[in-house]
Amino acid sequence: MQAVRGLYADGSFYLLYTLHNDDFFHVNPTRYFAEIVTQLPVVVAMHSGVSDTAMLIRLHSVGLVVIPLGLWVGALMAQWRRPMLWALVAMFAVTQLNSGFMAIGEYNLAYALVVLSAALLLRARALRWWQLVVLVTTAVLATLSYEALVYLGPVLIALAVARLMGVRGIGAARSWAERAALILLCVVYTAATAVAAWSIRDPRVPEQGPRGRRPVDAADPRPTANHLDGDRGARRRPAPAYRTVAHAGRLRHRGVLGRAASPRRMGRTVAAFQGPHAHRTRLGRPAHRRRGRPSHRRPS
Repeated sequence: MQAVRGLYADGSFYLLYTLHNDDFFHVNPTRYFAEIVTQLPVVVAMHSGVSDTAMLIRLHSVGLVVIPLGLWVGALMAQWRRPMLWALVAMFAVTQLNSGFMAIGEYNLAYALVVLSAALLLRARALRWWQLVVLVTTAVLATLSYEALVYLGPVLIALAVARLMGVRGIGAARSWAERAALILLCVVYTAATAVAAWSIRDPRVPEQGPRGRRPVDAADPRPTANHLDGDRGARRRPAPAYRTVAHAGRLRHRGVLGRAASPRRMGRTVAAFQGPHAHRTRLGRPAHRRRGRPSHRRPS
């Protein structure tokens, strides 16, 4: 069952796109590093000549499930037989065992990177050179991992500053290399927080933010429900078809159509959206000028 866990939800489409293009599949630029890390086993296997689909599915699940779990195991080992161990176990139960059912989510890797960094920063002993390398690597990967760094980044900054200042209960920096690494970590964590905040404020995938919805112009015979700003109008998804002016008013009330597409303004153009059978409907003239209630019959 775990071998195909990566196919759940969007995981199957990610794998299909990767197999079709023989390259990484990037959806959001602000999650670039997380997508590379989780898709790396599949891409490396394909470039190595592996063509067995079952094996590629397993490797796809390895990148999505095993890599975050490995980071969690490293965090638990860093605090083994220490007071923070059970706190990390509780974090693992709340995050990985709760939201980790959707393995394709980049947040799984982001949470694991943050927990491993925090576990190393909370060690009472001096950090060794390989631990500093792990800290810097995880910090760089976290900069383009997930928007959760907007509130997890300040926590890591506080831990790095506390270790740099030698706060009681947290191991103090004892060498110049460790101090330099902690200063670099503060800078990288700040950048990760800024990138996450910028991604929330101005998402690169417009459907995830308030700029993804474009009001429908009544004069435009091809209204769209969502306008992809990144493509500058090159791709448009057609708006839901409506049968009558009253139907258009209900869609506008639910937010599917923009407020510019009021029933009265759409009266002159609603016939243009009926397709090739517009001449068979009762929309020969503006609906707001007809007597009686608008008909809800579908075009024959």
